[in-house]
Amino acid sequence: MSNLLSRLANAAKRNETRKGLEMAGPRLVPRIEAIHDQLQTNELTVISDFLASNLGCGHKLVTHKAYLEHLAATLVSIYRFNGFDKRQTRDNFNAIFSSSIYKFPFPSHIDEIEEKEERLSRKKSYLNERNFRGHFTAIPDSVNRKIYSPFVIILLMNVEFGSGASLDFEFNGVRTVDPSHEEVVRMIETLSDSEMEKDFFNHENFAVCLFQINTKTNVGDYRGDIYAKAQTVADYLNTRLGYNKVTVNRSKFLQTLDFENFSSGWSSESPNAKILDYRVDFIKDNASSHLKDINDRLKYPLLYTEHLFWESKRNKDLIKLWQYLENTTPEEFGKRPVCRTVSNILLYRKQRMVDSIYAADLINVLSNMSPYDRNEFPSDMVRRLRNRDIDLDIYEATKHSQNPFVKSLGRHWKVDRKRAADDEFAKHFNDLLVEARAFRNMVLHDGNYHPALKTRLETCLPYLATQYRFQCISIVQANSWRKDYGKLITAKRKAKGY
Repeated sequence: MSNLLSRLANAAKRNETRKGLEMAGPRLVPRIEAIHDQLQTNELTVISDFLASNLGCGHKLVTHKAYLEHLAATLVSIYRFNGFDKRQTRDNFNAIFSSSIYKFPFPSHIDEIEEKEERLSRKKSYLNERNFRGHFTAIPDSVNRKIYSPFVIILLMNVEFGSGASLDFEFNGVRTVDPSHEEVVRMIETLSDSEMEKDFFNHENFAVCLFQINTKTNVGDYRGDIYAKAQTVADYLNTRLGYNKVTVNRSKFLQTLDFENFSSGWSSESPNAKILDYRVDFIKDNASSHLKDINDRLKYPLLYTEHLFWESKRNKDLIKLWQYLENTTPEEFGKRPVCRTVSNILLYRKQRMVDSIYAADLINVLSNMSPYDRNEFPSDMVRRLRNRDIDLDIYEATKHSQNPFVKSLGRHWKVDRKRAADDEFAKHFNDLLVEARAFRNMVLHDGNYHPALKTRLETCLPYLATQYRFQCISIVQANSWRKDYGKLITAKRKAKGY
């Protein structure tokens, strides 16, 4: 492996032509792929061993702080690039210290024991015999769990079938059938003896959605994605039928591997959309409210694109999010310099972005602390953080902490806040936006993309777009006497000079 890496490094030093590297490619690619596979196979085990060794040694925690931070960041990246969202990543970290046989990620040779009683017995024994290092060996098991593909069944409500009408079609990977379909009739018969699920189909005027999902964790972890997928079918039917009445039944869904044994998934949401007092201002956060007193010509580009922004957020649609950025970027010489414009406008918000990121980190720290450890923070600061107030001194809030990771959070915030190098931030923003543009082109022109790129963009791009939107609104509000949005944003972009 070292010989191959040396050859690649020497080729770079010699500045070999693209053609030469392309000719060598067929020989090198299989070997590079083999190295990649080997690294992927071993990295989690190596990281887990390092974590256990550094946390279990006799040194003070601060001795290995920088190394542990690096290992933690690497682990989070591995989880995210393996398809776990933020909540699932957090839950996996919590699970490795759990004593519950239903939460702890067991190795596959135990998890896949077919006989239930033996499986439960082996799990209890495993947990009882687990030592300190055993917590960390669970990390590879949590990532490498076997993927299983259950079927999910959800109802679409307010769908009335006329006499003789039957339905069986597929849209967006979801099969939708009428209540009289033979598969639905069989499910109703199978569920008739089940106290929990027998009433699932006890409704009038509905259609049935069936689709599979691939998961390593509980199906309930994907509740939001499941409902969102069913919603695409409801939207399609509303569009095709000319109504706006079809809705997704979000109170309950069924899951099954074989259509013989079923279990229920319950919604974590209230059946009603609750508007609490502290959420009122949150709801008013839209371009129409912010710009109601601004002249139409100046605010129009932000108003007519607002729906794109919210649709992209709701559906996690990166293409629509790019369209939003594109349509709020003024034309110049017949082109829209999206990457340059968004990067430069974000520089006006750089300091606030730093504050919000560190405040979010501190909120996460507090939420995972015990009440006893939380007492080292002033109660007023805890209250302000819980209210998402980012206008506070993170350094002052953390400098008295006994936890070295918390203290370093405040120190890093102080350093980053004083950094005046706009060019570093501009390059970071621009690089991410260039990747977003490449992703958009890959999807629209080739119908293909790299999953890791999509994961990275889903993590970073919505935040940048949100901050860009806020800054554009602020610029328009501060220049309400101006008439031309394009000239205003272009002038602000050029003022940064990047």
